Amino acid sequence: MSYEQYGMQPPAIVDTAEAGKAAKTLKTVKALISGLNTSTFDLMDALYEVKTAKYYAPKYDTYTDYAKSLDLKPAKSWYLVSIKDHMLLAGIDRAVYEPIGVAKLRVIAGIEMRDSEGNVSLKAVETVKTLVSCADINSLSDVHNAVEVAKGNVGEDAWEWLNIKIKKAAKTIVRKMLDGVKLQMGSSGKDAEGNSKDPSDGAALEMVGLDWAADENNVAVIILLDKQAEQTDKLADEEGVHED
Repeated sequence: MSYEQYGMQPPAIVDTAEAGKAAKTLKTVKALISGLNTSTFDLMDALYEVKTAKYYAPKYDTYTDYAKSLDLKPAKSWYLVSIKDHMLLAGIDRAVYEPIGVAKLRVIAGIEMRDSEGNVSLKAVETVKTLVSCADINSLSDVHNAVEVAKGNVGEDAWEWLNIKIKKAAKTIVRKMLDGVKLQMGSSGKDAEGNSKDPSDGAALEMVGLDWAADENNVAVIILLDKQAEQTDKLADEEGVHED
């Protein structure tokens, strides 16, 4: 009789010392979350150890499941680990990056450190080192702008927000439309645990707009809208001249 016969995995053989270390680290995480005046960077180190050593198993299948069980926003449990990962890959000591603060480091952690094959990018490493080296004398806004430049999100590729209010009755069909477009677009890569990532709502909306613009039936409308935009810009320029 075997576990495979029933389609089951055999029980894991856990080293006693490793199990003790796992239990201690998990306990440390809870203590740091509930404690007052504790260092966020101590919590960062503990969470990183839990994730990389998979101390959350076997109680939880993934780090995501474990993060949801904590008295901490799941997003924070992820970006703290991401910051630690970025600093280790860039070879930057805690004594160097801790004074910068979590807010700026979270922005810097937006730099993609690995290529599509999972290899560490030397260019990304140098970028992170440069950003960290001058982050303490620059504002959060400056750091954010520098990261966007490093990621190539400038000019026409710069990100902008588009806030849209719709009727409650239309929300369901709009949600289905966006989800349907994302399904057609396919995966946009892998997350930190190797799971496929869905495209964002923004990416889906961009695709809808591009499809609409490519439709020959809409050419006349697009030309009309372009002319109206030109007239609006012209009037704005003339008003600016008169004000001067």
